[in-house]
Amino acid sequence: MLRRIFATSLVLCALAGAARAADDPIDAELESCLDNEMTTQGMVECYGTAYDAWDAALNEVYAALRATLTPDEAAALRDAQRAWIAFRDAEQAFLGSLQTPDRGTIMRITSNAMLTDVVKARVLALRSLAEGEGEQ
Repeated sequence: MLRRIFATSLVLCALAGAARAADDPIDAELESCLDNEMTTQGMVECYGTAYDAWDAALNEVYAALRATLTPDEAAALRDAQRAWIAFRDAEQAFLGSLQTPDRGTIMRITSNAMLTDVVKARVLALRSLAEGEGEQ
């Protein structure tokens, strides 16, 4: 029973994330892709494309933010980013471990959606910092 509740919760989280209004072109593209895709593999590929786009955005905002920081601040950001990468990789391993036959194919979609959201959240956090740096 707990497994079903857990699986249902994961699916609802993923669907809630997909249902959000598209505030970013990456999200708009993801929503368009999901609206036009009916297969599990296609939806997984939609999230893969969004993940890659968010990852590229992460690299851009990281470099832009780092360029505005003092050497000590840049070193602290680098250390924080390395720790975040370790977290992301551990989260990816965890989500991958949930993709078992007894959970069905929906878990592939759910785990890809959740990992995409992990990277998106980091981008938004760094963007917020970068925008704050420009106001000083």
